[in-house]
Amino acid sequence: MIATIALMLLAAPQADPLVKPRDAYAACLRGLVKGNLEKKTSVNDFTAEMKSKCATQETAFRDAITLVDAGMSAKDIKTDADEQVQDYLDKFHDTYSDYLANGDSPA
Repeated sequence: MIATIALMLLAAPQADPLVKPRDAYAACLRGLVKGNLEKKTSVNDFTAEMKSKCATQETAFRDAITLVDAGMSAKDIKTDADEQVQDYLDKFHDTYSDYLANGDSPA
Protein backbone atom coordinates (compact mmCIF):
# COMPACT_ATOMS: atom_id res chain seq x y z
CA MET A 1 0.00 0.00 0.00
CA ILE A 2 2.70 2.50 0.99
CA ALA A 3 4.78 1.51 -2.01
CA THR A 4 1.80 2.11 -4.29
CA ILE A 5 1.21 5.59 -2.85
CA ALA A 6 4.91 6.42 -3.16
CA LEU A 7 4.89 5.36 -6.82
CA MET A 8 1.77 7.42 -7.48
CA LEU A 9 3.40 10.48 -5.96
CA LEU A 10 6.52 9.99 -8.02
CA ALA A 11 4.51 9.50 -11.19
CA ALA A 12 2.24 12.51 -10.58
CA PRO A 13 3.01 15.41 -12.88
CA GLN A 14 4.90 18.15 -11.11
CA ALA A 15 3.91 21.76 -11.53
CA ASP A 16 6.08 23.65 -13.98
CA PRO A 17 8.23 25.99 -11.87
CA LEU A 18 8.36 28.48 -14.75
CA VAL A 19 4.61 29.10 -14.93
CA LYS A 20 4.12 31.52 -12.04
CA PRO A 21 7.29 33.60 -12.55
CA ARG A 22 6.75 33.73 -16.32
CA ASP A 23 3.11 34.78 -15.86
CA ALA A 24 4.09 37.43 -13.28
CA TYR A 25 6.74 38.82 -15.63
CA ALA A 26 4.30 38.94 -18.55
CA ALA A 27 1.63 40.54 -16.35
CA CYS A 28 4.06 43.26 -15.29
CA LEU A 29 5.01 43.97 -18.90
CA ARG A 30 1.36 43.90 -20.00
CA GLY A 31 0.50 46.43 -17.28
CA LEU A 32 3.24 48.72 -18.53
CA VAL A 33 1.85 48.54 -22.06
CA LYS A 34 -1.60 49.62 -20.90
CA GLY A 35 -0.36 52.35 -18.58
CA ASN A 36 2.09 53.82 -21.06
CA LEU A 37 -0.38 53.81 -23.92
CA GLU A 38 -2.67 56.02 -21.84
CA LYS A 39 0.25 58.44 -21.30
CA LYS A 40 1.46 58.05 -24.91
CA THR A 41 4.99 57.40 -23.66
CA SER A 42 7.66 57.27 -26.37
CA VAL A 43 8.84 53.84 -27.44
CA ASN A 44 12.35 54.56 -26.11
CA ASP A 45 11.03 55.57 -22.68
CA PHE A 46 8.73 52.53 -22.63
CA THR A 47 11.66 50.24 -23.47
CA ALA A 48 13.75 51.64 -20.63
CA GLU A 49 10.84 51.35 -18.22
CA MET A 50 10.33 47.66 -19.01
CA LYS A 51 13.73 46.81 -17.55
CA SER A 52 13.43 48.96 -14.44
CA LYS A 53 9.76 48.50 -13.50
CA CYS A 54 9.70 44.73 -13.99
CA ALA A 55 13.17 43.96 -12.60
CA THR A 56 11.84 41.95 -9.65
CA GLN A 57 9.66 39.77 -11.88
CA GLU A 58 12.50 39.38 -14.38
CA THR A 59 14.84 38.19 -11.63
CA ALA A 60 12.26 35.65 -10.41
CA PHE A 61 11.79 34.42 -13.99
CA ARG A 62 15.57 34.08 -14.44
CA ASP A 63 15.84 32.22 -11.13
CA ALA A 64 13.14 29.78 -12.25
CA ILE A 65 14.91 29.21 -15.56
CA THR A 66 18.13 28.50 -13.63
CA LEU A 67 16.28 25.94 -11.53
CA VAL A 68 14.76 24.21 -14.56
CA ASP A 69 18.07 24.24 -16.46
CA ALA A 70 20.05 22.90 -13.48
CA GLY A 71 21.68 20.11 -15.51
CA MET A 72 23.18 22.52 -18.03
CA SER A 73 26.45 24.43 -17.84
CA ALA A 74 26.39 27.87 -16.20
CA LYS A 75 27.07 29.47 -19.59
CA ASP A 76 24.17 27.63 -21.24
CA ILE A 77 21.83 28.49 -18.35
CA LYS A 78 22.73 32.18 -18.66
CA THR A 79 22.28 32.08 -22.44
CA ASP A 80 18.88 30.39 -22.10
CA ALA A 81 17.70 32.90 -19.49
CA ASP A 82 18.99 35.85 -21.53
CA GLU A 83 17.22 34.58 -24.65
CA GLN A 84 13.91 33.91 -22.90
CA VAL A 85 13.91 37.33 -21.21
CA GLN A 86 14.89 39.04 -24.47
CA ASP A 87 12.03 37.26 -26.26
CA TYR A 88 9.57 38.79 -23.79
CA LEU A 89 11.15 42.23 -24.02
CA ASP A 90 11.09 42.10 -27.82
CA LYS A 91 7.48 40.89 -27.88
CA PHE A 92 6.22 43.62 -25.57
CA HIS A 93 8.36 46.28 -27.28
CA ASP A 94 6.85 45.32 -30.64
CA THR A 95 3.34 45.16 -29.19
CA TYR A 96 3.70 48.60 -27.63
CA SER A 97 5.17 50.07 -30.82
CA ASP A 98 2.32 48.63 -32.89
CA TYR A 99 -0.38 49.87 -30.51
CA LEU A 100 1.19 53.32 -30.34
CA ALA A 101 1.60 53.58 -34.12
CA ASN A 102 -1.96 52.43 -34.83
CA GLY A 103 -3.68 54.31 -32.02
CA ASP A 104 -5.01 51.00 -30.70
CA SER A 105 -5.13 49.80 -27.16
CA PRO A 106 -5.17 46.32 -25.63
CA ALA A 107 -8.52 44.86 -24.73
